[in-house]
Amino acid sequence: SWWQRHNETDLPEDAEQWLITVDTASSQRDTADLTVVQCWILTKSLNLWLVEQQSGHWDIVEQLKRILSFCKKYPACKKVAIEERLGGYALCSLIHKELTAIKRTLWRWKSSIPKVSRIESVAPFAENGQISIPYTNEGEFLIDQASEFPHGAHDDAIDCCAIAVDIWKRKMQGVANYQINEQGEWHGGGSSVRTGTSRFDHD
Repeated sequence: SWWQRHNETDLPEDAEQWLITVDTASSQRDTADLTVVQCWILTKSLNLWLVEQQSGHWDIVEQLKRILSFCKKYPACKKVAIEERLGGYALCSLIHKELTAIKRTLWRWKSSIPKVSRIESVAPFAENGQISIPYTNEGEFLIDQASEFPHGAHDDAIDCCAIAVDIWKRKMQGVANYQINEQGEWHGGGSSVRTGTSRFDHD
């Protein structure tokens, strides 16, 4: 009951920034977590609005296709945040040039905060009515995972949501507490976002 809900085709009138978040699975096994791609809107009224979510047992080529498809479908979305761990390292290396070519910025997101604490940080914002989820099967999937966490079998969708919440919090708190440069990068509060290539990329 904490979650705000909206119809799939609705968009907020006070959209400020669009953001794609990606949580990659470490395996394609049927029993493993899914790779999740979410498109969010951060609003001027300090709300977080899930536009669309897709999830599946995808290989890295399919992950790349799904993200680029989101970029094409939502041209206002200029930032793509991928958790830079496990399969996320390879995906960041593969997609960097593709995103640069279509004038999108890759945000390599990392967190030193334990997963349980990171995901639990979503709860106060949901309870405060600041997160809206669409009436879709994928939306129900996210909410079900949140209600079962940390005892559910999987946490991929709600973990991807936690990435968006972390970025949203940094935006709200601004330069008073974090060092944010012109590219939107920051380091602090247990998480970081950076742009550009990594030592694994080859130009």
